[in-house]
Amino acid sequence: VYSHPNVFGQCRKWLNKELPHAELLSTSSTAKAVEVAANEPNSAAIASRAAEGYPGMNIVATDIQDTTGNTTRFLIIADQACPATGRDKTSIAFSLLHKAGSLHSAIGSINKFGLNMTKIESRPSMVQAWE
Repeated sequence: VYSHPNVFGQCRKWLNKELPHAELLSTSSTAKAVEVAANEPNSAAIASRAAEGYPGMNIVATDIQDTTGNTTRFLIIADQACPATGRDKTSIAFSLLHKAGSLHSAIGSINKFGLNMTKIESRPSMVQAWE
């Protein structure tokens, strides 16, 4: 099975259940995975629905991700700041202590710098239940 390494992590449960002995082969992208699998006998690729209709390939399973509604966002990492375009968006991930006012303090810092927050998402810490 070919795919991008991150995809294997996002589909681990399905792969362990349905293809426990399959060899997982990493590619630079899901598009590359489809291209390689199409030319390799007895192989498959994990990709997005955008790959539907690729010559010689058929969808054999859908919704194989571990988390319903899973999405992946891509970003650019550089060794120096890029000039602002006016259409910029910034993503910030952080953990907070489980105590009163922690979130308020973090959001207050965003306001202090005149930034507009358009989305907030809470995720479990995976360390302790309900945190």
